[in-house]
Order: sequence, then C-alpha cells, then structure tokens
Amino acid sequence: MIPKTKIFLPFFSILCNVIFNFFFIDFSEAEERSSIKVTRSQVQQIEKHLLEQQEELLSIDIKEKGILGEIERLEKDMALNRESLRGLSSKIKKISG
Repeated sequence: MIPKTKIFLPFFSILCNVIFNFFFIDFSEAEERSSIKVTRSQVQQIEKHLLEQQEELLSIDIKEKGILGEIERLEKDMALNRESLRGLSSKIKKISG
C-alpha cells in the first residue's frame, strides 16, 4: 500500500499551483483592465484638450483674417488719399505758380 502522504503531497502541490495561477491571472487581468481604463481616460482628456486648443486656434484664425482684411482696406484707403493729395498738390502748384 502506498502511504497517503506520497499521494497527498503531489496532489496538494498541483492544487496549490492551480489555485495560485488562477488568482494570479485574475489579479493581472484586473490590473491590465485598470491600466486600460486609465489609458482610455488619459486619451479622452488629451482629445478634449486638443479639441479646446483647436477651437481656440480657429477663433484666433478668424480674428486674424478679420484684422488682415481691415489692414488691406486701410491700405487701399491710404493709397486713394495719397492720389487725391497728389492731385490737390498739383492743382495748388498750378494756381500759385
């Protein structure tokens, strides 16, 4: 007859190994899931921040285009005023001279 300890020890060892692996796998999966949740949260925060920056840049772009349009209009007005001034200057010289 085989002593009970010789049968029990290998069986117990295998059982402990199975239980340990079961819990270890569960904890590592839980950590992985937690890590994925954190990563997703970070990605969402980054996306939100980038969208806010994009909106800001679009707003600045619109303002910049408005300012450039205004500068262009003012330059045209100045060119017209210079032409008028040259014309008046020429007339004044003819009259006085």
